[in-house]
Order: sequence, then structure tokens, then C-alpha cells
Amino acid sequence: MDIRDTFAEILSKKVLCPYCLARISTNSAKYNCSFCGTDITKQGFNGKYYCPDAAHRDKPVIISCPICGRELPSSIFDYDEYMRFCLLGATDTGKTNFLITMIHELQNCKGTYWSCSHMDQETLENFHHNEDTIYKEHRPVDNTLAGQGPQPQQWILQNGKKRTRTSIPTYSLTIFDGAGEDITSMSDDIKNYINGSNTLVILFDPLMLDKVAQRMDPEKLAASTGTYGQGQRKSAAELVTDITTYIKAAMKLKPNQLINRNVAVVFTKFDMVLDEFGTGTVTQESPHLKSGGFVLSDCEAVDEEIRSWIEKNGGVQFLKNISNNFIDKNVKYFGISSFGAAPRSDGHLDEIAPHRILDPLMWMMYNEGIISKADEE
Repeated sequence: MDIRDTFAEILSKKVLCPYCLARISTNSAKYNCSFCGTDITKQGFNGKYYCPDAAHRDKPVIISCPICGRELPSSIFDYDEYMRFCLLGATDTGKTNFLITMIHELQNCKGTYWSCSHMDQETLENFHHNEDTIYKEHRPVDNTLAGQGPQPQQWILQNGKKRTRTSIPTYSLTIFDGAGEDITSMSDDIKNYINGSNTLVILFDPLMLDKVAQRMDPEKLAASTGTYGQGQRKSAAELVTDITTYIKAAMKLKPNQLINRNVAVVFTKFDMVLDEFGTGTVTQESPHLKSGGFVLSDCEAVDEEIRSWIEKNGGVQFLKNISNNFIDKNVKYFGISSFGAAPRSDGHLDEIAPHRILDPLMWMMYNEGIISKADEE
């Protein structure tokens, strides 16, 4: 095995097919001529891939997964790091709204060198469709259909602050977003997505805490919770049990085994409860992007505030269910708002003003070593 093959095997520890999550390397991937479909193997001393037909040597080469056969982005092997996270949660917690506003804000946030662009056309088309729904039609995205399964969203992140004259740090970000109803049914795709994710992002509606819901104006409650607020519903603690049971089944863990993944416990629609935090850290503007790094003290303060708030609102069993299923040091709590305010009674949104929408992503990038801890006074 020459040095190029050795490097390919090392790289394959990081690179997974975004569709079936099989480990792939430059050696194991399948290559075909985009013009005639001919199978391609390495050609020449430099090990380049091009069609053996001289007339087609300038045609693009299609890379595909040797396991599932899906076409892969042409740049699949070229990133500095590979991040993957899976969105989990009950229906109506706003998973897709969170994802779309997170990407939109990352692309449009001033005062930062980070850029975010699509890796493939499917990701771009899906994003634009949902982005138009939120930012042009001013309404939440429709719920993902049950059984549709998580669709991988493939993004490219670049750090312009660390660019040199000839290169720029570039990272792959793959996001799996699925239907809330699917937490009660398991498919092979979902098993793969959970096992292939560096981080699990579990979303909860704060109105799932009964004491919080009881304080809300009925009209605002109905507008915010959608179908979740209708009829009998499970408690937040019971939903944790469903989700952790689901994750352990996917990872083939026994009931007494802890889930060894970084876990972002994200409370969405936090605009509904922000006034309960006074001048707490979670009510302030997020400092991470503008600081040029991850402000760990801010993250820990938000985590502590939300845990305390959950406990005060009858969520002791919720906290216990999280603690008793995940490794404590791997778990952080976040409070975000995708829109900045609940939809009106007619279902439409006023000005879109997300709150702390990027915090979970910044934490993930910090854990992956992509951003460092910011200097704090």
C-alpha cells in the first residue's frame, strides 16, 4: 500500500456516505464517466480518475457510494473536517423551522467571517423552498410527513478569518431532519443516521411542561403548539423516555447503557417564556460569532439557567430522564427561537427575528475543534 492509499484509508475513518452512512475512501468509491457511463479506475502515475476513452477525458467524473449506489458530491473527500448531526423530537417542535432559520442566519449574519453554501442541488432546492415559506410567505414550514424519513442536508462551511493567500479552512456539515412521528417507528435509514451523527440535537417545545402551558394565553398556546396542543399529549418526561428508547434501539444499547454522543437539548419557541428569565444570560444576544470563538462561560450560564427553570416548572423527572440516559458532560441545554415570536392567530408570522438560533451549531463546532474557546476577561 503506497502513501496515497494509506492516506485514503485514514480519511475513510471520517468520510461517510450521507445516504447509507457506509464508510468510504477514495479507493472504495465507485467512479463513472458522466458521458458514457464507463467504470473508471485510477489512470497514470498520479492516480487520477478519468475516462479511458480519450475523447471523454475532459468530461466530469461521477462519484458514487459502492454500497447504496447514490451519487456523491464531487468534493466529498476534500474537506478539513466532517460534522454530522441528527434532529430528533416530537411533531410540532419546529425541527425544520429551526434548521432553515439557522442556515439563513448563518448566511446573512453580519460581523462574522463564516460562510455557508450548499454542497448539492437537492439541498439547495429544499432549502430555498422552505426559506421562501418562512422569509417571503411569513409562515412556518409545513410538518415533515410521517414515514418520509430524514433527508440529508449537505452544507459547506468556510472560515474566512483563517484564509491564507491560497486556501481557506473548509468543512462538511451534514444534517438529518426527520418527521416527529417517526420517533415511534424505526427504519434502517434512521438507525444509520443516528449512529453516523457526531451530535444528537433533541428539540422540545417549552410548552410541553404543563406548568408553563397552564400560564399561557389559550390563543397563543394554540398558535404555537399546532396539532401537539390538541387532545391528550405526553409529558416532556415521557417524550424523553420515548426518544432515548428510540436512540438506544438504533444504537443497539441495553437499557442500562448510557448513550455516548454529544447531545444538544434544545428548547424551541423560547420567545414564549423569555420574560420568565428577567435579564438572564439566555435573554441576551448570543456572543459566539462576534467573539471569533466559542464563549464557554455563556454556554454554561445558559445551560444552568434552563436546567433551573425546568426544575421550577415541574420538570424534575425530565432532567432525571436526560441525566440517566446520556453522559452528563456531553449534554448541554439551549433556548432558541426560530422566529422571535409565535405565529399570529391566522398562522402567519411577523418580522422574522431568530434568537440564539446558532448556539447549538457553535457548540458542535467547538466540540469538533473547528472553533476554539474565545478569550474571556
